Order: sequence, then structure tokens, then C-alpha cells
Amino acid sequence: MASWIEGDCLEHIHEIPDGSVALLLTDPPYGCTFRSISDRTNRTIANDNPEDATRILKESLEQLYPKMKDDSYIVVFSGDKMLADFINIIKSAGYCYQGVAVWKKSHHTQGSLISGLRPITEKIIYATKGKPVLYDAICDHFEYPNTKNEFHQTEKPAGLLRELIGAMTVPGDCVVDCFAGSGSSVVQAKAMGRNWWGCVLDPDDYQNGYMRLNESMAEAA
Repeated sequence: MASWIEGDCLEHIHEIPDGSVALLLTDPPYGCTFRSISDRTNRTIANDNPEDATRILKESLEQLYPKMKDDSYIVVFSGDKMLADFINIIKSAGYCYQGVAVWKKSHHTQGSLISGLRPITEKIIYATKGKPVLYDAICDHFEYPNTKNEFHQTEKPAGLLRELIGAMTVPGDCVVDCFAGSGSSVVQAKAMGRNWWGCVLDPDDYQNGYMRLNESMAEAA
């Protein structure tokens, strides 16, 4: 499987074969009404309010459950404010919650001067369907510099994604990202010899991901 799709993931998850996904690795809207100020673009993220963020995560995880292998992993990035809600959604969708890992960045984000500290970490919820094994004994604390957000406003480090993919899958396994942004997770999955499926709502993000995936194909040729 190798699919890069523009559209609402809730309208496309049914296309994934049942029992085929070894790892769901995704970075959904955090429900924090994100607005980029670092590059002066004021870019926003669709569905990034608490109501829509929880709704689409719930519906996507429920649809994905039969698509997952009997022994498989799900990994969901999260901010602090919606962490408890996301964990409860994961549990209610039938997955077995395992814990929360931490990505410590090289510098903090803007944060809020009203009742909030400047965040320098993001959380990574991991859960399972069945009893999968780890192929590499990684820890639950990752330290990677902030990305330059060259392709997406909330881009994740390639090294972090590769650690997760390498620990939870083997070549030939399928990695899915239903909130794929500019495709960072599926680009790394492809580079590591995994099958992959990614879906993104924003047309510009889709084009960036399409370009990156084609560049990786050219480099491999």
C-alpha cells in the first residue's frame, strides 16, 4: 500500500484493508486554536478547536479499529490541555492505553502569559490493539531540536518519527497517518521500507507532501 490522499480522512479510512495496519502514527489537531506567529503568516489548522478536535479523533479511531492488525500500535501526538480527553477517546475506541512519552524540544514555544508556562515539550500517547512487541527498546523520553517548520506549521522531527517507526514496525508493515500534514510520517515510513497511507485536508499541505514523496522516490531510484 502506498497512498497519499487529499480530503477528509473520515471519508477515506474505509478504503484501507481490514487488519492491515501495524502502526497508526498521527498528529491530530490539538484543540488549541493554533495560529502561527513565528513566520508572520498567521496560518491556522482546520478543526483545531476542542469540540471538532475531539470529534474527529474519536470518529477516526473508531473507523480505524478494524483496519488495525490484531497486534498493533497507535501513537497520537498531543498538547497538554487536551491530553486527558485524547487518552479517554483512545480508550473508548477500544484500544489499550499504555502511557505517555515526551518530546523535549530545544527551545520553548510562545505560550501564554495568562495562567500558562511556556511549553518546551509535546506529549506522545501510545496505545495498543492486542499485544504487539517492540522491535527496539526505546525510552519514553525523546530530545530533538524544534523543526524549522519548512513544510508545515507543526512539523515533527524526522529522527523522532524514525525512532517510533523503527521500534514498532518492520519493513513491509503498513504505517498510517490520517492527519498527515505535509507527510513527514509517511515520508519516513517510505524511506524505511514500510507500506504507507496518508490523508490530509489542506490542499497546500497535500501538494507539499506530494512533492516530498516524489523527491524521496527520485532519490531512491
